Amino acid sequence: MVGYPPLLTRFEEDAVGKDIAEFVVDRCLAAGFHGVVLTSNAAPHHPMWHTDREWMRRVNARVTAG
Repeated sequence: MVGYPPLLTRFEEDAVGKDIAEFVVDRCLAAGFHGVVLTSNAAPHHPMWHTDREWMRRVNARVTAG
């Protein structure tokens, strides 16, 4: 987990937050971890599912595909 920001923070939605999240996913997959939670805002009720749903699905698909 990168961090656990409050529900309505927007850090994970900007380019830096997404880059960090993808970096962590890459490292976890390379190390053989499975079932990694992409971000603390990965639950469907969090705002990022509404602001960048396709990115969330694309990156989460990489985790669940392995």
